[in-house]
Amino acid sequence: MLLSEAEYVLTDSFHCTVFSILFHKKFLTFYRLYPSDKKSSHSRIESLLEIMKLKERALKTGMNDDNALRILCSEPNWETVDQNVSELRTESMKFLKDSLEIQKKN
Repeated sequence: MLLSEAEYVLTDSFHCTVFSILFHKKFLTFYRLYPSDKKSSHSRIESLLEIMKLKERALKTGMNDDNALRILCSEPNWETVDQNVSELRTESMKFLKDSLEIQKKN
């Protein structure tokens, strides 16, 4: 509920990043741990942002405050994002159907 009502989202969470995208929220995702840390899950966040064409939404080390604020306040191209989400859903459903069909034949 809180996320769906938010105007802006700052997060270090993969799942919160996903929901920010699905709810069309202006957001920035930052590193909880250094990317080289084995416990870091940021690689999946970076992959998600790359697929969604939102790589600039990852708050990088050395990004100045003005640039971060400009990105946070800017509106992502939700049409492109929604198209990418739709394509991923289609691919996922195909994968699941194909996988279940293989199980059925055995």
